[in-house]
Amino acid sequence: MAAYPKNFGEKLFYWKDAGGLLDLDGTVWNGTAWVKARDFPGPFPPELVSADTTGLVVDEANDQLILLDPNLGTLSVWSKGSWVTMVSRGQWVVANVIRAITYDPAHKEVVILACCQTSGGLDAWTWSGRTMAQLPTEPGYFGGQMGGELQIRMAQDGDGHLLVIGSESSGGYSWDGTSWTNLGPGAALPEYTFDMAYDAAHRQLIAVGYAHGFHTWQWEHGRWKLMATPSSPPTWGSDGNISNLVYDPDLPGVILTDLQSA
Repeated sequence: MAAYPKNFGEKLFYWKDAGGLLDLDGTVWNGTAWVKARDFPGPFPPELVSADTTGLVVDEANDQLILLDPNLGTLSVWSKGSWVTMVSRGQWVVANVIRAITYDPAHKEVVILACCQTSGGLDAWTWSGRTMAQLPTEPGYFGGQMGGELQIRMAQDGDGHLLVIGSESSGGYSWDGTSWTNLGPGAALPEYTFDMAYDAAHRQLIAVGYAHGFHTWQWEHGRWKLMATPSSPPTWGSDGNISNLVYDPDLPGVILTDLQSA
């Protein structure tokens, strides 16, 4: 099994070609337990910094795993058993951190939010599988305020849009493939939310967080609505050991795990 940098942290992602639901520690979920994955991308390029600065996402349209390092200004793709550099330094703006990265199924491209070089706020980019293109980032869209947010999450809404939601007064924005729409401060993530993901099987955007207990919210009509769930994960959220939230079509549903026991 490949050795992965400890400072990258742990992250779940779904990639059918590599076995389904995977953890960056090199394991795959077989339905009952985490086991060693047979076909797992790795090792990562040696210049990898950490999960806090580097983006990792599956490009479903091109069936590729993408690794984006904003410090080096490079984009690498896992192809035929090795990492291939597709975008080199100088071909896009070198940023400090990847604030959010996700695949946009409606427009079949990867959308990247990086911070903070050209505007003092967020720079937005798309990856088509061959080229990167910059999206509008003037202050009326993101500006410096959202670039400095403590949390920014991005996910599809099931209606052809990507939602970029912040945790503070700037609220969020909706991307329709052509332009951004300000959702207003009322769209902000609920307090202590740590992730959100779209549940395609049940057609709902879900956010989860820990504040005096585990909570689940559903996105409805431009606002977050607290859901009353019959059960919830154990309240280990306060120690920072919860994974990201990810959709697993084999379940089907959204999944998170306790990294200490996974």
